[in-house]
Amino acid sequence: MSQNVSEANLLAEFMPHQNVVELRQKIEELIRNIDSLSSVVQQAKNFAYISNLIGRWKMLTCKMNSNGVCMGWKMPKEVADEVKKNLGDSAVIDRDGITRFNVNSAFYVCALCPIYSPRT
Repeated sequence: MSQNVSEANLLAEFMPHQNVVELRQKIEELIRNIDSLSSVVQQAKNFAYISNLIGRWKMLTCKMNSNGVCMGWKMPKEVADEVKKNLGDSAVIDRDGITRFNVNSAFYVCALCPIYSPRT
């Protein structure tokens, strides 16, 4: 009888408890989520890389680039404040009382510019 009791205790010690099984399942789910997130992060890095390449090329070849300042866009103060908050203070510049993109600093915005016009 005592041998059966000790075997039962031994089995109970090594059999996974329900909370351990649930914890293992949650860990496996977290690992799947991290793998999925890693894929999204890699896609964002790829997009940023391509945006930088295209933006730099467009910045260098656009006729609206005047010494690193985009003359094609004018920003009201509220928009400029949001751009500064999101892209940093150096992303905008005041030129003759008008706030504009500082494309030397934030050339990646050129990648998405709908009014790009090549120099002739």
